[in-house]
Amino acid sequence: MKNGDIACKAYYGDRKELIQFIPVGCKRVLEVGSAEGGFRQYFNDDCEYWGIEPNKEAADRSRATLFKVICSDFNSAKAQLSIGYFDLIVCNDVIEHMADPTAFLTAVQPYLGSKGAVIGSIPNVRFFQNLVNLLLRKDWKYEDSGILDRTHLKFFTLKSLIRLFNFCNYEIEVIKGINSEVLELGNVKSILRRFFMIILGQDTMHQQFGFKLSVKNSCDV
Repeated sequence: MKNGDIACKAYYGDRKELIQFIPVGCKRVLEVGSAEGGFRQYFNDDCEYWGIEPNKEAADRSRATLFKVICSDFNSAKAQLSIGYFDLIVCNDVIEHMADPTAFLTAVQPYLGSKGAVIGSIPNVRFFQNLVNLLLRKDWKYEDSGILDRTHLKFFTLKSLIRLFNFCNYEIEVIKGINSEVLELGNVKSILRRFFMIILGQDTMHQQFGFKLSVKNSCDV
């Protein structure tokens, strides 16, 4: 994980909003882009939690917390993984950093058990403030963190994200907006924002989308 990825995780906080996507009873978990291992706190003590983290400094700090840490990118780490081993693969804010998200989402599937799942989050390029900057201010400025993190290689809307998951042969169990805009009742600015969100679409109120996926059986395709 690069420095920009760490900044992005700090930007979105401790990721409590992703607890709702975690399946019950996970015994063997793999997190791709595990940073310093902070997401491990939401799993039982007896969970065998693996991390893949290319940033050496972050990987070294996570070794005290995780069962096993592979300091590498996913493609280089695959040789150390067992087919069908994991109950869950976690991808919090990593897919947008992939040059080929389709290849990645396909490549992780063999390492899931028969009832395994993939959970994670991804920024929403149609977030209201991003559209304001683009349409009204005529600007597209990369930042150190957030939706326009300068290390992001891909950008997604809800529609394109669903298309990606379907193309990669996933069953979408849950996909919903997270880290959403809070609109205050009676506040003029919030009223204007709500008006524009109605026009632009309700998806624009979410900074990110969280998801839970399972792999479709061949007989379901």
